Amino acid sequence: MKNHAIAGGGGAKLHLLESGNPSGRAILLIHGFSEKPREGYDNSKYWADDVNAAIQSLDLDRPVLCGWSFGSAPCPPGIAHSSGQQR
Repeated sequence: MKNHAIAGGGGAKLHLLESGNPSGRAILLIHGFSEKPREGYDNSKYWADDVNAAIQSLDLDRPVLCGWSFGSAPCPPGIAHSSGQQR
């Protein structure tokens, strides 16, 4: 397993764990949050920025988004704000 610490929407610190088969389809599992932007997550663009930051930092190509518990909240904004972006 590889650990990553990155900046997300509004400067929130995100903790990523990378594991699995590198030649398989990527699944981005989002589970809750430990830190939030100073302004909070009232603006769904911050959630989309978190999702995009994870995708970019791990260099994922069209990952399957999967949310668990509170982590399901960023998935729809992540899709809505990034629609039209080919990745």
